[in-house]
Amino acid sequence: GFYLKLVNGSELAGLQSATQYEPASALKVLYHAKSIREESRRTKTDSTIITYIYDKANPNNGGICNNNFSDTKTTNLKNGDTLMMVNSDNRMTRGILELYGKTVMQNYAKQLGMADTQINHNIGCPTPQTHNSTSLDDLDTVYEGFQNGTDITASKWRTQFRSRMLNQTNYPSAVAQLCTVVHQEAT
Repeated sequence: GFYLKLVNGSELAGLQSATQYEPASALKVLYHAKSIREESRRTKTDSTIITYIYDKANPNNGGICNNNFSDTKTTNLKNGDTLMMVNSDNRMTRGILELYGKTVMQNYAKQLGMADTQINHNIGCPTPQTHNSTSLDDLDTVYEGFQNGTDITASKWRTQFRSRMLNQTNYPSAVAQLCTVVHQEAT
């Protein structure tokens, strides 16, 4: 499916936006939203320590399935969250999930209204028996919720939500690169 909608506006085009699918890294935005929410509530800070699992033979590889490794390092929440959202770093994603716990993360998804979302494995580590699931409608709930202040009302934290992810403000060259991909795919 696909989903094109103006924030706080109507759907411009879509196909199966309510259909559940295995979202791969798209679900990282839920973990990101939880981190920003907890910082806004002052239960966590930029300097909160997270522990992440890495491959000792290739310590900078963020694309690993970290279920296969046991060595750990630490970093702060701001760095981990940014690496997760800019580089799609699976090591940091699991570190953030473990900071809050899977049950807490699943409850947060439900609180936001993400009825189609289930966390069944560590992102980057699916098996034939375990798939995460969400829908485009659920992902829209997170993005639009931060845009219009549904979950977080303070503009400082809504700005933080955007500033720690790949977007046209932080990475102006991304617009040209993404537009090229979009045009190729549309054709």
